[in-house]
Amino acid sequence: MAPYFQKLIQVRTSDGNPMNDRTIRELVEGNSDYAFLPSPLIFPPMYMLKGSEELATKLREKLGGSATVEVLQDIDE
Repeated sequence: MAPYFQKLIQVRTSDGNPMNDRTIRELVEGNSDYAFLPSPLIFPPMYMLKGSEELATKLREKLGGSATVEVLQDIDE
């Protein structure tokens, strides 16, 4: 099995409107390897997540053009 690397993932709105919070929560809370990290208190919200490249890909697919999903860096565990 290939090594699994945790990533810091930033999800923010791309159009100024709130994102689909339920979609993000379902993806993150549905996998014990993913977690919400402290995020800046801004509106509309920006999410900082811990997860894999796979999570970033799923978020891009589910949120489409309403959000920008960036993998920022590896996280050392």
